Amino acid sequence: MGTVEEMDALSIMGQPEVRITRDKSNCFAAQINASHRQVKDSNCAEITEAQVQLPEDILHQIHALMPMQDAAQAACVSTEFLRSWRSYSKLVLSVDSLGIKEDTTKKDETQQDFISRVEHIMQNHSGKGVKKFSLQTYPCSNLDHSSIDRWLQIAATPGIEELELLMF
Repeated sequence: MGTVEEMDALSIMGQPEVRITRDKSNCFAAQINASHRQVKDSNCAEITEAQVQLPEDILHQIHALMPMQDAAQAACVSTEFLRSWRSYSKLVLSVDSLGIKEDTTKKDETQQDFISRVEHIMQNHSGKGVKKFSLQTYPCSNLDHSSIDRWLQIAATPGIEELELLMF
């Protein structure tokens, strides 16, 4: 079967270059091989027991590129992503984006579910870093105006680039 060193060498052969550094330098898979030992390099990710710990700014960039639903799910399973979620830059809040199934026979339930989810998201978001905020209220036509005002106050911060409010 070979020695441990030979197996380690074979496990990293042919692996692509990985660019996950702050200073745009390159790390190679050999530098961050996820074996059961700790590998550190001042510029590269740190791996401990197959767990990658990326620098916070890189993690935030990755999180910002995710669709909102995926970003919210990642925040549920990772404290690092939860911190990043509090400044997630693209908040698109609609029945569809929140995964609410629209049932025309249960409009009150749909509206309550929508309000509850938006309220939860906005309470957990710092308002910092929002570049795009979109609130689409259809099919919820009887929303309390004070709730909408509160959500807008959280989202409409200096630096916002796009604000969309669609009320039906």
